[in-house]
Amino acid sequence: MKKVLQLGVTDNLGGIETFAANVYRFTDKTRIQFDFGNIYSNPLCFEEEFRRGGSTVYKLPNYYRNPISYIKETKYLIEKNKYDVVHCHMNSAAMLWPLIAAKAAGVKVIVAHSHNSSSDKGVLKDLLHRINRNFIPFLANKYVACSDLAAEYFFSKNLIESTNFSIINNAINVPRFLFSNMNRKQKREELGVEEDVFLVGNVGRFTPQKNHLFLVGLFAKFYKKFPKSKLLLVGKGELKEKIQKEAEKLGILSEIIFLENISDVENYYCAMDVFLLPSLYEGLGIVLIEAQVSGLPILTSTNVPTIVNLGISKFYAIDLQNKKEWLDKLTLVHSFEKKEERHINREFVKQRGFDIEAEVKKIMELYQV
Repeated sequence: MKKVLQLGVTDNLGGIETFAANVYRFTDKTRIQFDFGNIYSNPLCFEEEFRRGGSTVYKLPNYYRNPISYIKETKYLIEKNKYDVVHCHMNSAAMLWPLIAAKAAGVKVIVAHSHNSSSDKGVLKDLLHRINRNFIPFLANKYVACSDLAAEYFFSKNLIESTNFSIINNAINVPRFLFSNMNRKQKREELGVEEDVFLVGNVGRFTPQKNHLFLVGLFAKFYKKFPKSKLLLVGKGELKEKIQKEAEKLGILSEIIFLENISDVENYYCAMDVFLLPSLYEGLGIVLIEAQVSGLPILTSTNVPTIVNLGISKFYAIDLQNKKEWLDKLTLVHSFEKKEERHINREFVKQRGFDIEAEVKKIMELYQV
């Protein structure tokens, strides 16, 4: 049995956490032992599920506050448990401490996994990223990205063209996200949203990257045209209070439903009528895959990788500078006739590389299982 330590999973639901959980659920536990490191004061996303599955979640020092202690304790943990693989999930190369700890411990397989295509952490972090990405070849020996954009952001051309590089899609468990009219009715009842209300939806952390200010401003204009509509925002983050104040200022706070800490996001996709993601940048945008599999029309920024368009539902990629087109396309989707069922072809999703069962096989090859 191979022992794998996963580093970089956080306490805030995002693409990394969703990917790690999906891989965990479809991995043969008789062949792989997954453990996780946690540098946060709160439990990791899906931590309870990981523990139920037989994994150990180890509390480690927060490397933002004490990188030396982090390296020391992580190195000790790796050596003590004799991990065969350390998989480092990363949004930026500004902090290479997990890779450094794994290298210091002499791990056979060290995976540097890029999950993003840019950063909103400021000039200093951006400079650190640009400098540190040059050290990645000396710290890791397997290089993974969720898209071409995420690869170019993290790795040199030589690394991308090497045999040790691979694209592994942020794939999902397709049956879980298929539309259910029963789930739609149930969730709308729970939310207090009548069937004739047009529900605009978004799933994402409240961070600058996800551009909620743009989304709330757009909905305010849409609501003036179509007062029988509501906005559902699923997620948490440091900008949530700021977004709520902006909504109050625009006079639409009562028309927005805020949800966080939910475990059945797939059922909320069923409740929605359209999905919006006006991100400033995305490594991939796994929520767009989930929403499409649920049969939702999509409005997204042109900042997401083109690979995310599966061609299974209406998909509009719009420049963020063109606010009129955003409103026009949202109005167009509003005019669509609602269907009792939103059917998609699972085999087609699999062919596009976003069915988790196929992508887990790539992970096993990466781990040399």
